Amino acid sequence: MKLNFKEDPKEWRKSALLAALGLAILSSLLRWRRHLPVNVWCAVLALLGLVAICAALQPRWFRGWYRLSLRLGFYSSQFIGRCVLAVFFIFILTPLGFMLRLAGKNPLQLKRPDSAATYWHQTKDCSPLDRLF
Repeated sequence: MKLNFKEDPKEWRKSALLAALGLAILSSLLRWRRHLPVNVWCAVLALLGLVAICAALQPRWFRGWYRLSLRLGFYSSQFIGRCVLAVFFIFILTPLGFMLRLAGKNPLQLKRPDSAATYWHQTKDCSPLDRLF
């Protein structure tokens, strides 16, 4: 998969404003939980407001931030996706396969029964209503 940059000032502005909004929400949550003093919280909100005004007026200043955040998000999502798939296969599919094998189940019917001459299966009898689809 390839990373696509949209070289558009509108995208740069949107990226900077969303980052400022996210940091404002995070700082407000920290203030609400009393982990951030009031004066620091006000300074952070003032700085984020200044960043939002600059992003609205001069989005070109935030082109580097847009490219960095897009690249970090892309590669972190690739890494996390691979980790989640590995955990899924190791902890869910592999034990399920072992349990089915120990139970003698063959859901894919990969082994041909000894009594069968071919791998072909007989079809089920169908009614006229099944032929509608």
